[in-house]
Amino acid sequence: MKKIIIALVVIVAIVLIVPFVGNKIVQGEIEKNLEMLTSSGIKIQERTEENFYFKTKNHLKMFIEEGDKFVLWMNKFSANQLPTYSADFFEGAIVGVDLEYWNFPISDSVAVSFYPLEMPNEIEHALLDENEVLGVFLQNFLKKKGLLYHLNFHITRGGFDGYVKDIKETLDLDNGSKVAITMEGVTYKGDGPIVAPTKLSSKLDILRVQGEKDNDGSVVIEIKNITTDATFESNISYQSSLEAKTLSFDLKEKWQALAFNGNDFSVSVDAKISGVKANGSIQTSLEGLELTQGQEAIQIKKFNYSLHISEVDKNSYETLQTLIQQAQNNLSQVDETALEKGIIELVSKGIVVELKDLSVKSLSIKNQDLKGISLKAKIIVNPIQQTLYDIHDMMEAVRENATVATTLTISKEMFDFITAQVPFGSMAIAYAKDDGNNYVFEAKYENNNFSINGNPL
Repeated sequence: MKKIIIALVVIVAIVLIVPFVGNKIVQGEIEKNLEMLTSSGIKIQERTEENFYFKTKNHLKMFIEEGDKFVLWMNKFSANQLPTYSADFFEGAIVGVDLEYWNFPISDSVAVSFYPLEMPNEIEHALLDENEVLGVFLQNFLKKKGLLYHLNFHITRGGFDGYVKDIKETLDLDNGSKVAITMEGVTYKGDGPIVAPTKLSSKLDILRVQGEKDNDGSVVIEIKNITTDATFESNISYQSSLEAKTLSFDLKEKWQALAFNGNDFSVSVDAKISGVKANGSIQTSLEGLELTQGQEAIQIKKFNYSLHISEVDKNSYETLQTLIQQAQNNLSQVDETALEKGIIELVSKGIVVELKDLSVKSLSIKNQDLKGISLKAKIIVNPIQQTLYDIHDMMEAVRENATVATTLTISKEMFDFITAQVPFGSMAIAYAKDDGNNYVFEAKYENNNFSINGNPL
C-alpha cells in the first residue's frame, strides 16, 4: 500500500511539474532560431508570452533593421542569389509571428503563423507617391493580417505543413475602376528546413483577379487547381513540376471581346549532375487551348514541348553560374571579359541540345481543321581543341564542330495554309517528302554541308 501511495505521489508531482518545466526540445529550438534571426539583421521589437497548463503561446513583432545582413542570410539557402542592392527592398518591413506549442514533451511540433504588418520603407514610399489609393489599401490589408502563412513545424523528425489564409478583397481605384482578388485553398508541405527544404509541394484551388470600370468593360484572369512539386538535392541538382487544371483570360470592352481558355497545363524542369557532366530538361504540355476574338476562334489540341540539354561540363557550368550571380549582384561592375571567357569555356567542352518534341496534334483556325505539326531537332557540339580568344572564334569553331539534324512533319492542310500566306512559300514543296497525309522535311548540317531530304542546299 505504501508503495502504491508513493507511486501516486510521484505521478501527481510529474503531472504538476512538467507543464511548468515546459517542452525543452521546442523551447530550445525556438531560442536557437531567434538568435539566428537577430544575428541576420532582424530586430525583435516586441515579445509576449502566455503560459497555460497544456500549451504556451508566444507573440513576436520583428523588424528588418539591416537589409544587407538579411540578404546575406537569405542567400545562404538559395542558388539564385538576391543582389546586394535589394537590401533596401527589405529594410523597414515589420512581420508578426505567433507561436504555439505543447508544454508536455509529447509533441515536437510548433504551430507558427507569420504575417507582414508593414511594407519595407522604400516600397511603401514609392507606392504612396505613385498611387496613394493602392498604397493605403495595402497598408490596411497588412495591418489586418491579410497575408497570413500558417505552418506546423516538426522539430525532431523534420518537415512542415501548413496553409495560406484565403484572400478575398476588393480595391476601389480613384478612376472609377474596381479590382477584386480571390485566392482560396492554398496548402503546402515539405521536408527539411523551412528556408531551404529538400522537398516542397503545394496546392491552390483558385486564383482569380477581376477588374471592371463602370460600363466600359471588364477583364478576368483565373487559374484553378494548381499543384506543384519540387525536390532539391543541391543548388544545381533538382526536379520541379507545376500543373494547372484550367487557365482563362477574358477581356470585354465596348467594341471588342477577347478570350483565352486552356486546360490541363503542365511544366516540369530538372537538372542533374552525373559524374563530371550536368544535364537538364524542360517539358511543357497543354491538353487544349481556345483563343477567341469576336466571332473568330483558334483552337489547339495537345501541345507538347520537350527540350533536353546534356554533356555539359560540370565545373564550367558551376563557374559560369557563379559569374552570372556576381553580375546580378552588381550590375554596375559586370566583368564582361570573365563572362565571355566562362561561356567560351562551357561551349568548348562540348554540349548536346535536343528538341525531343515541339508539336501540336490539331490546329483549327476559323473552323478550318489544319491537322498537326511536329518538330524534332538535335544539335551536337563536339569538344573544341583549338584555343579560342573571343566569342567570334567560338562561333566559328562551333560551326566547324557541330552537327545538326532536324525533322519537321507538317500536315498538308497546314502546309498549304502557311505557304498561301508567304510570298514564294510554295517553292518549299520542291524539298518536301510526301508521307501520305503529311510533308516531311529532314534537314542535316555536318562538315559545313547543309541538306534537306538528302538534297544539298
